[in-house]
Amino acid sequence: MFSKFKILSILFVVISLNSCMFDDEEPFLNEGAIYNEQNSQTLKNIILIVKPFVLVDSDKHYIATDMIKNVEISINGKKWGVYNSIVKNTSTISQITTTGNYQTSANPLKYSIIASLGNNQTDTLSTAGDFANYLNEDFTLSHGTYVCDVTSMQIKQNDGTVKTINPLITEILEVKQEQKNIFLGEFEIQITE
Repeated sequence: MFSKFKILSILFVVISLNSCMFDDEEPFLNEGAIYNEQNSQTLKNIILIVKPFVLVDSDKHYIATDMIKNVEISINGKKWGVYNSIVKNTSTISQITTTGNYQTSANPLKYSIIASLGNNQTDTLSTAGDFANYLNEDFTLSHGTYVCDVTSMQIKQNDGTVKTINPLITEILEVKQEQKNIFLGEFEIQITE
């Protein structure tokens, strides 16, 4: 014979399973995008292209390096993040010369930077407090108008030292509803020795 405890336990399990099967809520979709309270996607990537150069006798010599590093971007004065450009294989570039303390080319060299909101290092978060701080500092952009600044970047020189450049790039971002990526622009940046 069944005891009251066994009957109540079985009844509880049946009710619990039944409630899970008829849940009207949408499941969480882990697509790497940030969702706002209306479950619509907000901006995920800011994309820009930089073409650093040195000027020699009014001629532009474009810097040939494997990567532009530590590109700092802020939105409305708040830090969005620090990013590196996509790695470039400079061994395939023809006619590389040395200009000052840089390897350069007469042809424009473009460095793509994808400033992803999810680029922050989450693999080092280990406690609930770490995750809470990360989420409290999270920065999303819904549709609207924002000011985007590229405040600094670093380029490796021939002698192995790294030069920090302040490119003074300021652009208006117009984020449309449901927009996940936005192209900030293509910028030539003069490097002074």
